[in-house]
This record gives sequence, C-alpha cells and structure tokens, in this order.
Amino acid sequence: MSAANEKDRGITSRHFKPSDGQRIMALFQKVFGNSRTGEEWEWKFPKHCLSDVYIRIAEDSGTQELIGQYALIPVNVQVDQAVVHAALSLDTMVDERFRGRGLFTRLAEELYSSPECSKVGILIGFPNPSSYPGFIRRLKWEHIGDFDLMLRPLVFSETLSSLGFRWAAWPVVRQTLAAAGWVFGLIFRVDQGRSADFADIVPVKEFDQTFDSFFQRLVQSQPGCRIHKDHRYMNWRYIEPVHVKYEVFAMKDAGVPGGVCGYLVLSQSKARGVVVDLLSLSEEASSTLIRFAVSRFREQGAAYCLTWANPARKFKGILKRQGFLKAKSTPFIVRDLSGRGAAIKSAASWCLMPGDNDTF
Repeated sequence: MSAANEKDRGITSRHFKPSDGQRIMALFQKVFGNSRTGEEWEWKFPKHCLSDVYIRIAEDSGTQELIGQYALIPVNVQVDQAVVHAALSLDTMVDERFRGRGLFTRLAEELYSSPECSKVGILIGFPNPSSYPGFIRRLKWEHIGDFDLMLRPLVFSETLSSLGFRWAAWPVVRQTLAAAGWVFGLIFRVDQGRSADFADIVPVKEFDQTFDSFFQRLVQSQPGCRIHKDHRYMNWRYIEPVHVKYEVFAMKDAGVPGGVCGYLVLSQSKARGVVVDLLSLSEEASSTLIRFAVSRFREQGAAYCLTWANPARKFKGILKRQGFLKAKSTPFIVRDLSGRGAAIKSAASWCLMPGDNDTF
C-alpha cells in the first residue's frame, strides 16, 4: 500500500448534505473553540443568496464521525467590466487526531475538481498562519499581496487596555496617554465634524436597485477587482444576518443618477468599532464617510476603530490623513482558474474591505 493510500485508509470523503449541519457546527466548536448558531451556519451556507454550496467533508469510516471539512462560499467578482464566478475559502478544519494525513489538501482538491465547482473561475482567501503553507505549497494558490489592518485610537488608554496591554490601566500611564491622546486629537481633528457636515448621510434599512446603479457607476469610473455588490448580495450580507448587527448608511447626492454617491457599513462590539464596508464615487465622499464613522464610534463609547486598506490604493492615504495607523497586515491569496491572469494576480487591482471576508 502506498504512503498516500495508507494515510487515506479508514477515511471517506463526500459532498455535504443539509443534514450534516449540526455535525459541522460541532466540529467547528471542537477545532476553533467557538460556538456557531444554526442560524448563522444556515445564513452562510444553505441560505446564501447565490444558492451554491461548496463543502467537502471527511468521515472516519469506522465510527462515521465527521473529522474534517473544506468549504467555499460563492461570490461574484467584478474584474473591470466583467463579472466572474468566484469563491471565498473559509472554515477549513480537521480534527486534531487526524492532522498530518493530508486531509486538508485532499478535501480541497476534490472540491475544486467537483461538478459543484465547475463554474468557479477565481478562488480568494485570507488564510490564518496554520493554513497558509498548505494553500501556497500544496494547492497552488499565490500570495499576491497583503491588506493592512488600520487602527484609529479614540481613547488611547482604553485602546491599549482593549488590546491586552494591562499596564495601560496604571494611573501614571493613563495620565501620559491622556496627554498623548489630546495632542493626537489636535493633529487629527477629523471626528469633530458638525452634524451639518453629515446631513447627507442617512440610515439604510434595505438595499434596493438604486444601489445597483451606484455600483455600476463605481465600476465604470474605478476599474479593478472587487466583490460584485448588487442589492441582492448586499441584503444577504448586511441586512439578513441575525448573529451580528450592522449599521448601514448611504450618502446622498442629488447631482448623481439614483441619488447615491456612497455607502458605509459599521459594526461595534464593546470597545471595538469596525468600518466593515465602504464604497464611494469620490475621495471626498470616502473622507466624509470615514469622519462620520469615527464620530459615531466615539459617541457610542468605542475605544478604537479599525478597517482594512490595500496599501497600493488611495483609500489608505485617506485613512492615514484621518489618524488611522497600520496595526498589522493580512495575507491575501488567490488561485486563478479563469485564465484572466494579470488583473487577478495584481495586488494593486483589488479593492476589498473587511466585510468581503467572513470573519467581520
């Protein structure tokens, strides 16, 4: 028996069935130590707005225990003027007892070559350190660049305490940080906007076809690679979830067809605010939306807020001018199955936000 067959002995794999949901969530809890509700799992997979479900599972053939999963969720990617079927890699997991037997690679390759994935042209992902080597060395993905995690302190001492620096709570340190925060606030007076500055920013309860028109104008004026965000996708991503609360805002402009020149999606968990998504037709609109986000997070008691930026695109400069600092980088990897090549493999082409990953 070959080494490969020896590793596979006692393990079977197949495409998932809806009845596997509870077992998949149990494995998720076991591997990651986090619970996931049935509502969240159903929203992400069976009730996805694009309908396709890409999950390959592995079972112990003796006990029928579910021991591994490789999953993708469908997305459409706008590559300049073309829309390409794509998929985001997520929730890769193997029971600790069965690691080192090539299950991750086996499940991924089986899924890529399955009839279910036949129309997928681009694979994208934001791997964690443990899965990164498998994607690059064994599955032929390419690390084309990084996205910078940008952090904006609102209360210096609370920011550091929230990030795990216990010494930030010491009285002397708090006083020093308060002074530093005061100076920082003088330099970056971006969150002192008057309410009149934000009069054109209004809450959104549901995305409609107005946002389809907005997205098409954006694509025409700002070429590149991004998730295709029609109103159906946006409602699924930000309005329908019950496991997380998003605040959605539109920026109105009577001078553009449809009246929308940008939108903003926010979330907040205790001290942390996140600019989950933002698209606009101009740098000025993006700047105003960021100022609005910072102001709102401060009013709601956040210690800091964060978002993503492609270091090769202008949005990072907008963030830096408004007091955002680079905290760390997240690797962005792709596998091109479409043959489009250059545009997809150029990091500078990609315009992505935290909401384009499943973890926000």
